[in-house]
Amino acid sequence: KKKKKKKKKKKKSKRMCLDGNSLRIEMRICGADVNPYLAFAGSLASGLAGIEQELQPPEAADGDIYNVLFFSNIIASHLEQVPTKFDVAIAKLRDSKWANDTLGEDVVNHYTHFYQLENDKYLSHVSDWERARYFEMI
Repeated sequence: KKKKKKKKKKKKSKRMCLDGNSLRIEMRICGADVNPYLAFAGSLASGLAGIEQELQPPEAADGDIYNVLFFSNIIASHLEQVPTKFDVAIAKLRDSKWANDTLGEDVVNHYTHFYQLENDKYLSHVSDWERARYFEMI
């Protein structure tokens, strides 16, 4: 019996799908709750900024980057990680010259204000786990 070689799937962040007369563009790294217009605007604007400023992408990382980034600094130590804390992400967006210049201060202020309120509400919530855990201690 000959073993069939499995093709290695390449994960692309964006792709264009043509089906007959229909064409759609997919952004494959966003959550389902993303504002697609804002995501595409940011993606296109960042690509244009890279071209205009002649930015070079970082060296490629081999391996399972999705799991490795969180558990090891060996494979992807040269890549900047996105914030893992909501308040840090909000501050980075609020303080980003690029975001304010590209999307506009009104858009950045709207989103950072909204998500700051969400984060404050989240932090004030006492979870079932906290109730059960700390009730045992009292």
